[in-house]
Amino acid sequence: MRTSSRNWGNMVKKITINLVVFFFAIYFLEAQGVTLDNTGGKINNLGTIRVRAGQVKNLNDTIDGRFEYTASCPAFTQEVPNIVYNQLVISGAGLKIIDTVRKIGNQPVPLIARDSLLLIDSARINLLRGDVWALGPVANTVSIFGNKEVRLAGNQWQDIWGNGNFPILHLDNPFGAVVIRGGGFKVDQQLILSRGQFLNSLSNNFVLGDSARIVRYVGASISETPLFGKRVDVEYRGNGVISSGPELPKDEQTLGNLEVNNTGGVILSQNVTVNDTLRLRSSIYTEPDDSTKYILTLTSQNNPEFVNLQAEISGSFRRTSLKGDSSRILFNNAFTYLVFPNENSKNGASEVTFRVKPRSYPQLPFGDSKVRRQIQIFAKNSFGQTVPEFYPIVGYGWRHSSDTLIDETNGLDVYKLRLQWWNGSVWVNVGEEDLVQFDTINGWAYNVVKPGTQIQSGEFAIGSSFYQPLAFKAKALLEGAWRNGFMANDLRKRNLIPNTPPNVFPYNLDPQRNSIFVDPIPDSVVDWIVIQFRRTLTDPNPIVYTGFITTNGNIIGRKGEFPLKDAEIKFDSIYSKYYVAILHRNHLAVVTEEPVDLSRKQVIATIDFTKVELVMGRENALRPLAKTPSGLLFGMIAGDVNGDGVVDLFDQFGIWTERDFEGYFIWDTNLDGIITTRDLNYSINNRGRKTFVP
Repeated sequence: MRTSSRNWGNMVKKITINLVVFFFAIYFLEAQGVTLDNTGGKINNLGTIRVRAGQVKNLNDTIDGRFEYTASCPAFTQEVPNIVYNQLVISGAGLKIIDTVRKIGNQPVPLIARDSLLLIDSARINLLRGDVWALGPVANTVSIFGNKEVRLAGNQWQDIWGNGNFPILHLDNPFGAVVIRGGGFKVDQQLILSRGQFLNSLSNNFVLGDSARIVRYVGASISETPLFGKRVDVEYRGNGVISSGPELPKDEQTLGNLEVNNTGGVILSQNVTVNDTLRLRSSIYTEPDDSTKYILTLTSQNNPEFVNLQAEISGSFRRTSLKGDSSRILFNNAFTYLVFPNENSKNGASEVTFRVKPRSYPQLPFGDSKVRRQIQIFAKNSFGQTVPEFYPIVGYGWRHSSDTLIDETNGLDVYKLRLQWWNGSVWVNVGEEDLVQFDTINGWAYNVVKPGTQIQSGEFAIGSSFYQPLAFKAKALLEGAWRNGFMANDLRKRNLIPNTPPNVFPYNLDPQRNSIFVDPIPDSVVDWIVIQFRRTLTDPNPIVYTGFITTNGNIIGRKGEFPLKDAEIKFDSIYSKYYVAILHRNHLAVVTEEPVDLSRKQVIATIDFTKVELVMGRENALRPLAKTPSGLLFGMIAGDVNGDGVVDLFDQFGIWTERDFEGYFIWDTNLDGIITTRDLNYSINNRGRKTFVP
């Protein structure tokens, strides 16, 4: 059926089509201004409908077959309803407007092309009203303007090609899209990658318009660097972490704004330079692993915007525009900054790099006695040479929280912490500071080094000048567990040692007892043991740690640590010498005769309680167990089951009363899991023996 425009003018201009079946046929509408009115009707199309001119009205919500809008007169406007097409072709020089006649509620729905979307020839398309969703291949050789999107939303991979342009191109297909036939199209305003991989290549690529924006969601990616315009902005969104890809320019001039709005942060896979605004709702990680280190650079004077104060830059962050007017220059987080009071205070520095590694000890001697945060500061002049010293005000912060997953304070006295610099042999305080401040809502502590301080490039830490790093390495033996040259671990073999120390002496001296839970118990463990660190011999509030004693006598931490260090035992800030006492549930306690210096040396000496020389009471406080070439071995005396510090009839009566029970009991003095007369023998043989621990 073909009707010329001359004859059509003599016909009724409003046509109601109740049923038109096109079977391998082409239906043409050519007249300017003529309306194809399908009100009350239904079109079943198995062929092609080509609208060369005129408008259409009240089409089905879905039309099969091929539908073409081909108005060729540049002065003519043709409206394209936002219905579901099978194959949609838009061509010709006439202006085509994507209309929004179909709505759900008050919201227009997108135009959908199920099979393919062909935008060809010299067509001009207005996308100011509604979006277009393509579920199949897309060819585009036309000019599109507006602020709505073309979305690739298929359920299998989609081809895309042509040298046209898209104001906004949106990949929302988990199977991805492939640029073919050389690509060549241009994305003017925005490329949105919400699902799937945008598979472009050097030979099948596309162009981004000047000042275009790439929005990449978690779960989406692009395989090759597009042909960037003069500038591009990049934003990350979604739930989870993203590893950066070719959406970030490799050169130092193109990236304008960078926004990190996804929840898990972004791991950089290259050096990145931001030239305008850096905005973070979550963190940026510049070091993907221990051996790979990249640098994030901000060239503008705009400070990074930490929209979420828990966000920070983990790794190296370089600022290359340093103001010398007392303005704050932010670095890796909202609490880390420099202030140059004047140009002279920069001492020639034109750039400064902070390398900050959260929850990581400084990798230098005594580093694990500091706050768990690495800090390095390096300054360079305009020739790329290191500036050895400069004179800014320095602000710094670290995570301080009751949540152990966040906290970096490491149990240190927060009011005595200072910014320190490694001078090659020791940590020295950088300068005078204010009183530490807290942001309890976001979990930060922060402070500032006052003006006039000399800052030298190098390694920094947050620590206390009054604090000496300490460690504890000790050995003891229990008489009851001694079997022909070693201690037996019968309780461990029988799975009788509780995961949490029981509420009996001496374990109930540890205020942290209820929170202790160890599973599994290490194989070599003989029993739970308590260590006290006393500032004086009669210290009413000693530092208490509950650990394990092993078959070879080593006293280890709950995670097997040996020696025990500051991370396990929360020593005081101002003490390095302690009386050390060892306590067990059915052996007499022992204590050192003199305070022991626990200052950490390169080689940590063992406090050996198997020798009498350092134990208060000497031979009277211990029991000889064996003779060795180097002398007698001594052990803690068994039989004090009620913990009163003396072996007497009360202990013997208790053992006799509880005989024949199996399990983890204080009356089991030989620690084999069964209460027998053998346990009673230890109490009888040691009757009258007393502890020398006050």
